[in-house]
Amino acid sequence: MVELALSLVLLVGAGLLIRSLARLIGTGVGFDTDRLLTATVELPAARYPEEAQRAAFYNQLAERVGTLPGVEAASAITFAPLSGLGSATSFWANDRALPPPGELPSAEIRWVHRDYHRTLGIGLVRGRSFDATDGTHAPLRVVISQALQREIWPDTDPIGRTRSMPWGDTPVAEIVGIVRDINLYGPNVSPGSVIYLNQEQQQAWNGMTLVVRTAGNPLAIVPQLRSAVRAMDANLPVYGVQTMQSRLGDSLARARFATISLGTFAAMALLLALIGIYGVMSYVTGQRVQEFGVRMAMGADRSDLIRLVLRQGVRLVAGALALGTIAALGLSRVLQGLRHGQPAHVRRHGRIAGVHGARRLLAARAAREPGGSGHGDAHGMREAAAQGLPADIHRPAIDVDDALEERDRFTRLPVHGPRPGLFRGAELLRPDRHCRSAKRDKHPCPAKRRQRSPRQPDAASRGPHSSLCFH
Repeated sequence: MVELALSLVLLVGAGLLIRSLARLIGTGVGFDTDRLLTATVELPAARYPEEAQRAAFYNQLAERVGTLPGVEAASAITFAPLSGLGSATSFWANDRALPPPGELPSAEIRWVHRDYHRTLGIGLVRGRSFDATDGTHAPLRVVISQALQREIWPDTDPIGRTRSMPWGDTPVAEIVGIVRDINLYGPNVSPGSVIYLNQEQQQAWNGMTLVVRTAGNPLAIVPQLRSAVRAMDANLPVYGVQTMQSRLGDSLARARFATISLGTFAAMALLLALIGIYGVMSYVTGQRVQEFGVRMAMGADRSDLIRLVLRQGVRLVAGALALGTIAALGLSRVLQGLRHGQPAHVRRHGRIAGVHGARRLLAARAAREPGGSGHGDAHGMREAAAQGLPADIHRPAIDVDDALEERDRFTRLPVHGPRPGLFRGAELLRPDRHCRSAKRDKHPCPAKRRQRSPRQPDAASRGPHSSLCFH
């Protein structure tokens, strides 16, 4: 009974994760990931010490790549979406009361080429995106996401308003546009507040990632892309070449691994449970051969014996399904951190339990079919009784009470529920584990880190803004 209950728990868990993974894939990330290529270029600080040099280089590179055959649009960004890397900053709205120290709002911040939103297909909600008027000598301007508008200006239009950032001389930037939210870190991480700056106006970064929209296979233009970079600087390497679809797959790797692992364990448990129930029912039925002979000699027919064996199998399966359903309720809560969307109730997975129980009953029936264990001896006893021969022609005679006691001795199976901590290890895969670890870190940035990355930007690419939060 225990193995039946556990296999049901695994099947329900696998069903929950498969449903969650399908929902994740269907959710999207807020922009079209098809036919997008990303590649990173790093400028040496010794040869490009000035911000104006770096800004001009990336602006010319994006324009050069945009004219390549098969390229529809090209742009650049400091940290590409779905890369697992990012930066955040504190800020305050100049038309709002200044929050107390330590309570400043924060947002993700990205430096982008002016065609970035058009290249990725991020919809414009209000205002405008960056254009050629947002040059080096123009006032500092930014584009914000809808999430930031809902957080700071839920009931007013922020276009034309300004906000300040605690960097050096406290730059003040005017908001000129609002764009739709995107999932920077994958479909399993909710979109957050984002501030976009034009890299031409303020370029403190040595490294940027090119984002190229192509008409066909993105990997087909990689040689031309490398040639375009070499034409501008033959000593610059191009690395991190990857399609956006591949990045999306990497962001779902954790959910896919958990789903495949639990699905594999569930399939193995189902197979072992089928073999186990067949073996148990075959053994128990074999031990009741003499009882069946006595019953048939006393007038029982084949259908009576079938009902007798199936009744015992039904009780076993019903008990296992009851225990498995109770344990599956607990598993549903344990796996809540791995699922996307609303928590699913176990009643949605009643079909799994029904198929599970039907297979158990078929295994119990197969255990005493003709040619199976024990049925041949009972069939022979029935023929002997019909011919007037002694009933012990195949086995020694046994009293009915002794047969029933012998049966009970073999059918009393221990019942154990799943251990409370059986699936507790799944919590190690919860995507919000970094948030808990971030609370223990003494991080200088008041912003909450969205995701920890094993790779930090080097000192040359961090820029002079010491108040930025990198993650």
